[in-house]
Amino acid sequence: MWLIIKFDKSEINTLRYELMKKLGNDTVIFIPKVKIELFKKNNKTYSREINLLGNYLFCYHRNFINMSNINLLQYTKGVKYVLKEFLYSQNNIKEFISKCRAHENKDGYIKPSFFDLNLNKKFKFLSGPFINFIFYVIDENKSSFNIVLNKFKTTVSKEKYLFRPEV
Repeated sequence: MWLIIKFDKSEINTLRYELMKKLGNDTVIFIPKVKIELFKKNNKTYSREINLLGNYLFCYHRNFINMSNINLLQYTKGVKYVLKEFLYSQNNIKEFISKCRAHENKDGYIKPSFFDLNLNKKFKFLSGPFINFIFYVIDENKSSFNIVLNKFKTTVSKEKYLFRPEV
């Protein structure tokens, strides 16, 4: 059974160790991540790893059916809290994790193909030379999409850049 745990980012390594110690080596911890490239002013790039769900993680163990095991985790170092409604959302959790794993690259990072595109909606680049620019998708192909960025139309590869919907 899968749990969703909100954790303290500075305690993630301690949390992993404590979960393995309390539950055993058959514990599965899944934190979906994206890797973005940022550009500095001197035209140098550097990579940054971002947790897709912020400070939430998925944890699987077959003994989570027993509520006493879950209550034991509440007081584990690094755990802020365990979401309580996990029991009713197991199918949704499994679907989300499957989608994440289907869109991971060889290094375990989520690929841009994970994110759904809606035509004529605003998006914001999270990586590449257009980072933080807002654009509209006007057409989608198999490996690229056509966008309007300011007043310019251009084609952008789906696999190369990360973006998110702009609210």
